[in-house]
Amino acid sequence: MTAILAQGSSDMGHIDHPAMNTEPDLVSSTQKQQYDRDGAIMMRNVLCESDYQDVMDDLQTRMQLLADREGVSFPKQGDLPRIGWLSECLQRLCQKDSRLQGVLYDAMSRSPAMHRMSSHTKLCEVVSGLMGPDFEVHARLILIMALPQAKWHLAGWHQDWYYNEGPQSTMTLWIPMHDVGIQGGALTVALGKHRNGLMGHCEEGDQTTKWHTIKQKHVDQFSDLVQVEAKAGDCLALHALAPHRAYVNMSSQVRFVLNFRYLDLRDPGYLESGWRVKQIDHARQALGRSSEPKVA
Repeated sequence: MTAILAQGSSDMGHIDHPAMNTEPDLVSSTQKQQYDRDGAIMMRNVLCESDYQDVMDDLQTRMQLLADREGVSFPKQGDLPRIGWLSECLQRLCQKDSRLQGVLYDAMSRSPAMHRMSSHTKLCEVVSGLMGPDFEVHARLILIMALPQAKWHLAGWHQDWYYNEGPQSTMTLWIPMHDVGIQGGALTVALGKHRNGLMGHCEEGDQTTKWHTIKQKHVDQFSDLVQVEAKAGDCLALHALAPHRAYVNMSSQVRFVLNFRYLDLRDPGYLESGWRVKQIDHARQALGRSSEPKVA
């Protein structure tokens, strides 16, 4: 799992895709040092195409059930890659009712396939090598489904810990199910800023998105910015305090990304709390915001 994040430049760069590593289940000491220094590292070629099939099976089943309920017909797959066909089907569902994206988002967080995927041996190897061997999976399992041109669910500059708390060493794995480039709304990460701790977020929220975002005075201080371009099979590891943001998906396809979080059982504060996280009111307030009526 060779990875490199652009270093020492105040200009925004992107991550090139290196050659296949023949031992993708190992994390080197150099990679561990890079993650500790930057708060982010791209692990290349962690997964293969077959690893995603279980999640796609579950997603397809749920989408078909909704389509039958709503009287929506899906196109034939034909020569489309499966993930591309699922994109077409989701867009057709959302043309009928845009709220169905949220229905699927919530339903997939409870999916058995998502539970299995979050505990995949290859992903656990990455977490163990970068964070430590004793961890648990956060209960909220996320499949991001970013529709073309959509902004309301788009995450601006933020730190994951603001929304989840728990150990500050918590790690997020951002795992695209297909190639994601700049046009598709790739993430941008501010390297090394996780060492500054939690930054102030605007609790009044941005009116174009439901998210609370990092205050502009902090964003103005970001220098080492890297825009992540990833291939299917890659896995971006992010420290819970690493500032990052997504951009609008300007492609014609839905951006499907798995998003799992891993909590360090050895963290003293987390252990003292009995591995519990308090209710986070500001997170509930932000993520509960809706620009549309809720589904009954």
